[in-house]
Amino acid sequence: MNLEFVCKECKKRQRLDVGEVTILHSEKEDKYIHYGREVRCKFCRSTHMEPSHLELTASLLNKVAFPEDAEILLSNEVVGIENDKFMPFTEVNPYFERRIVEEPENGELRLWYANFLRKINEYEKAIAEYEESSRLDSTLIASLINLTDIFYHRSAQYKEKGAVIKAKEYFKRAVDLYNSGNATFATILDKKTVPLWIEDRSEILYPRNEKKNQKNEERKNKR
Repeated sequence: MNLEFVCKECKKRQRLDVGEVTILHSEKEDKYIHYGREVRCKFCRSTHMEPSHLELTASLLNKVAFPEDAEILLSNEVVGIENDKFMPFTEVNPYFERRIVEEPENGELRLWYANFLRKINEYEKAIAEYEESSRLDSTLIASLINLTDIFYHRSAQYKEKGAVIKAKEYFKRAVDLYNSGNATFATILDKKTVPLWIEDRSEILYPRNEKKNQKNEERKNKR
């Protein structure tokens, strides 16, 4: 989904691809808008972004008229945090902080926490937690999948220098892990989607001409 934002820091107006939007029912509506992708200013990189309320209102009205619209979702303030575990949104961050103190070596717990941090647009913290989850448990393929997508989006939308290189590095690690047969699929609802994700990201990260060049280089190295 594309929405218009105004940066609260540099005041510049811009349209961003934010993915799926989830609005939690609350009196403090602005605080409870979750975006499927990272939202930050294209110009000054600030994360203090104000969405177009007119556009959001129009989307909500469209949702009422067309309930099957998957780009915007409505939810109550109770959110999922782990397998079959739910709690009010305002209690989630303290819950994870407490659990991590109790189980600092639990890689899957770090993965769940990173997923929550993405929902509240805390991407630097989310990246750190995904990397730590992968360090603690190298079989968690979801951590590598999410890191690939974060850095690809940073490259595609924000033109961040070096982001596509990082995306390719995480993608290669994800593919190698999947092909090894040792991957575990925590937080992934259907593991059958993983090979589809690999095929799709392969096409995006390695366009056909680049793939040909890569194969030629591999042939040269074998000689």
